[in-house]
Amino acid sequence: MNSPRFIAELKLTETTGPVKARADVRIELPGGSLELFGFSVIQKDGEPPWVGFPQKQGKIPGKYFPVVTAEGEVRKEIIEVILETYETSAHI
Repeated sequence: MNSPRFIAELKLTETTGPVKARADVRIELPGGSLELFGFSVIQKDGEPPWVGFPQKQGKIPGKYFPVVTAEGEVRKEIIEVILETYETSAHI
């Protein structure tokens, strides 16, 4: 079985604030693909960027719940492909 391939599609935000980009990830597998939507690249002044996983706002103001979770190597690959794509896109 071939290893999955992770591909990020990224849109830089045009507003000020810590959210610098929105990203979607496609995971290509031998039998098809899986697409995950709604990741955020967040970066505060003087800090390295990090990836926020998709969340949905709850009924209580300020409460959010995960829409996508990942653990282990899959989580690492998702974060890595998003940040690599961001670093490339942000410096064009």
